[in-house]
Amino acid sequence: RIFGVNCGVFGAAGVFPEPQQDPVIAIAAVALRQGAREPFLRVVFTLLSCAPLRGATVRSFDSE
Repeated sequence: RIFGVNCGVFGAAGVFPEPQQDPVIAIAAVALRQGAREPFLRVVFTLLSCAPLRGATVRSFDSE
């Protein structure tokens, strides 16, 4: 299996985020079996609310 993760952070433009002050606002993950064309899992974890995303499960939380 192959698992990919991407984090979205709200921080100052052009500056690398600081974990102590810049909140993580989204974490997206996909999982697929090696050789498969499409992932069998697509999930997005968001801070606060998020519009539905076609083909993905969205989980929203009130805090990090």
